[in-house]
Amino acid sequence: MHVVDKRPAQIPRKTCIDTILGIPNLSDVFEAVINGNGKRILNILLLSPVEYDCFELRRILQGKKSDENVFIEICLTRSNKQIKAIVDNYSKIFKSSLQDDIIDDQETPSKQIIIALLQGNRPENDNIDEDEVLEDAQQLYQTNSKWRKDGSTFVRLLCNRSTENLKQIFATYQEFSGIDIEDSIQIDKDLELSRTLMTIVRIVRNRARFFAFELKKSLKTSGSNEENLMRIIVSRCEIDMVQIKSEFEKISKRTLLDEIQTDTSGNLKCALIELLRQRNQTVNIDTSSKQLVETPLPVRKPRSTVQWKDPISEKSFVRSPSNRDTSSTNRFDRNNHEKLNTLLQFNTRPAHLSFREGRPKDQRSYRYENNDG
Repeated sequence: MHVVDKRPAQIPRKTCIDTILGIPNLSDVFEAVINGNGKRILNILLLSPVEYDCFELRRILQGKKSDENVFIEICLTRSNKQIKAIVDNYSKIFKSSLQDDIIDDQETPSKQIIIALLQGNRPENDNIDEDEVLEDAQQLYQTNSKWRKDGSTFVRLLCNRSTENLKQIFATYQEFSGIDIEDSIQIDKDLELSRTLMTIVRIVRNRARFFAFELKKSLKTSGSNEENLMRIIVSRCEIDMVQIKSEFEKISKRTLLDEIQTDTSGNLKCALIELLRQRNQTVNIDTSSKQLVETPLPVRKPRSTVQWKDPISEKSFVRSPSNRDTSSTNRFDRNNHEKLNTLLQFNTRPAHLSFREGRPKDQRSYRYENNDG
């Protein structure tokens, strides 16, 4: 599990493990050695993100009742390049068309929205045209009775507007209608289309909060919805799991890690906890590499160089003549004779004091001279 989780994000899991361990068919080892729910997630971790999405879509299509919300989740949280890769790989793995398998024998408004998103042609820039936002919000308000039944206006907006534009359109919609767009969606009684439209709005508005609610819903069910838990944590652990955990704490009294420890067990719990613990920050390798390449190197100032006008010789280092007597500078004057000689040159006798030197010291008499008499 440590080998799988600590790989670089751009290297496929299976390639990394096969290279490190030298085991070409590690999934066969899992089948023979590991029992219980841990086998499923370890096999998932061997797949690339695109392959895992293909198998997850196939699992949902083969279920008794397909969950369109998972299709919306995958289509709205993957890039155009990833969506096209999913469609291509699905046909190679299962020898059938993903669009045909979705439509099957009944075409509903929700399926039409999913088919439109699978084209992978949505704008991915964040440019916002204020006039266009107002026009789209007004049209969404004027046709609300129609798109709540067939989703027609939503299909057009989803295919031609970026996520940031849609976020602004949904916010501006309330200014025209007077109610939030989620409340407007719930007016209609078509539960399937309402769930699809509600999923679209919630992903567009706050993707991390949407996943936090889905995780909480999966953990609240009896026995927990292990498939949803694995899909969300495995697919988001290298993208925005830090934000998801933060949003989860806002809607729950406990942390996501505590909920996983309580509601799961066995090898599955160990794997999910490891994935949650190791991803503490979001890293976009493509963006970081691009910024590293495009960042200009700092311009260094040229070093100042010394230019000699004349060739170097011994005369160049001769000290210039000065008035200072340096004849005795090299001799250490231990008894301070030089200092004493200097002091003797000054007249240190006070001008107003005189004494007679003819007598011995003890018989000398001092007197002050007073010129004033």
